[in-house]
Amino acid sequence: MARGGHGVLGLLLLLLGVLVLVQVVDAACANFCSGHGRCGASNQCTCDPDWALAPDCSLRKCPTGVAWSDKAKAPNVAHANAECSNRGVCDYSKGECTCFNGFTGAACQRLRCPSDCSGHGLCYSSATLALQYGPDSSPGVGGDGVGPVYTNWEKDSMSSCLCDMGYTGPDCSQPFKEWTHLGVENNLLYHTGNPALSSFTCDISLITSANSPTCAITDVVATNVIEHTYCSNRGLCSFSSGQCICYADFKGMDCNQPSNVPDSIDDNDGFVINPMGLTYIGTVLHLKTAKGSQADFYFMKIESSTLQILTMNVDIRGDGLTTIQTGGLAVVTGGATISHDLDAASLTVSNANTGFSQAILKVISTRASQFPAADFKLIDASAGSVPAFSVEASGKTTIANGGLIVNGIGGGEIFNSATSAAALSVSATATSFVSDAVLIKTFSSSTHNLVKATVEATVGVPINLFTIANTGLTTITQGGLSVTAGGATIVAGGLHVGTAGQTIDSGGLHIQNGGETIDSWGLNVIDGGASIASISPTNDILTVKATATTYSSNAKVLHINSASTVPTMHYLVYAERASNPLFSILGTGRTEIYAGGLVVDNGGATIAAGGLTVTAGGATIAAGGLTVTNGGASISDNTATTNTLAVANTLSTGFT
Repeated sequence: MARGGHGVLGLLLLLLGVLVLVQVVDAACANFCSGHGRCGASNQCTCDPDWALAPDCSLRKCPTGVAWSDKAKAPNVAHANAECSNRGVCDYSKGECTCFNGFTGAACQRLRCPSDCSGHGLCYSSATLALQYGPDSSPGVGGDGVGPVYTNWEKDSMSSCLCDMGYTGPDCSQPFKEWTHLGVENNLLYHTGNPALSSFTCDISLITSANSPTCAITDVVATNVIEHTYCSNRGLCSFSSGQCICYADFKGMDCNQPSNVPDSIDDNDGFVINPMGLTYIGTVLHLKTAKGSQADFYFMKIESSTLQILTMNVDIRGDGLTTIQTGGLAVVTGGATISHDLDAASLTVSNANTGFSQAILKVISTRASQFPAADFKLIDASAGSVPAFSVEASGKTTIANGGLIVNGIGGGEIFNSATSAAALSVSATATSFVSDAVLIKTFSSSTHNLVKATVEATVGVPINLFTIANTGLTTITQGGLSVTAGGATIVAGGLHVGTAGQTIDSGGLHIQNGGETIDSWGLNVIDGGASIASISPTNDILTVKATATTYSSNAKVLHINSASTVPTMHYLVYAERASNPLFSILGTGRTEIYAGGLVVDNGGATIAAGGLTVTAGGATIAAGGLTVTNGGASISDNTATTNTLAVANTLSTGFT
């Protein structure tokens, strides 16, 4: 245990010694010379190059460049090297320059190109541009392909853009495809259409020959040279917008047009605008004002002497499309014709006002309608020389073919103020017509009417006449139902007359199934009779009931009345089964039973006159006996095997 204690003590002494050594070294050189130097004698740092601005080597020098401005040392001697070129602030902790706006480079030594050439060019110094794009040699001497060496103090400081072909301007932001007559150029490589001879050089540096090659360029005099320049030398170019600001009395996109051309020559065009380019894509005539659109000035006014012909505020596109921005279009005389051969609408009328409340299309005639006489038309439409529809001055609309379809919300309303003309007339004029003259169709499963008729003799007080529900139920509220001819056929459901009865003048009433219920006033058939047929195997065909408990006064439950003066020539009742006669009642009252005999279960039979003749089958009287009041009784028998008269008493208790 004692040995272990000495070991721990030794370890502690060793660590303490290391800590003391560290403290001694740290006290020798500040911050270990910041890692950018060596600690030497006298506890001083020997700093690395560019880090000697502080004793502990913690500050770094910034790059130097030609000063943009400084104090001159002698005549024509200035622009010495300076920290950050006097156009930035040094961050000594990093040794980096923070350049002022518009300057760039490690030492802020270069002027930054505008907008970094907008992505359409490269930023070059003056020395580079001179060497690569400067004149090679004089026109009459062969060159080596290298431009002059530029040596002024700003040779590496001043910069400018070399735009890609097709772009121009200080920042290469303006597309420049061509002048009016010449091809693509940029901001440095360009001319005005007639460049000076001194602008041409000849590069023979790559020619290999044992002789001494030469190059000569001469000027050619021509009369058809067209010169060009920015804004036609009649305005100032704004390279930020790519637009010209024209001098007074000049106008146009490139200021090449006079703004006022007085002309007193009788056979000359007063003013001609004639772009000559075969691939022209500009604007032939551009009218523009700084003032906003107002109704107190005109963009265009055309007059003949004192007669005003046309005024407009319009855009006219190269394909002829004319857009009237404000004020509309008014044609006073001569009308207007719109025609084209494209697969597009010939005329489109629209209104973008969200609060619009007027008419999209308005047709007006100062002449009054001639209706009901032959009238003139407000609209006359045809397709392929075939009339489509027309609208007369009175509003009368005639649709030749195709019909009228109202598809959507709103339906259709017809108002007719005439006293003798039909409000709606539907005619199917085809002689072989086989469809529906009127078709009413709905898709709702809710209760509704297909037809509702009312009459409003007093304004605001409509009287319902009849309705046809979506189930087919027809309800007549006023006037009843009158069938003049043809009768009425009810296939199922029967006919229910609530009051006032039913009158059929002719044709009869044919009810195939369902029967007929008349609550009051009965059924009166004037002519045509009535036929009742039933296919039911179990239901009664005709039931006549007197349901009043006090039915009396010699009323008749069934009354058959014939006004015929020939009673022997018709029947009041004639019954048959399967075309076999059963019994009949002649117009004279004579009753004949053809089959089945006559059975009187109770009450007997009384024959007041004429007697009783039984041809065959006999007569059976179950009760009540037989009483002959007058005329007697005659019994004749031509059989040989049956009794002529048999009288029997079947009473079991005996006859008394």
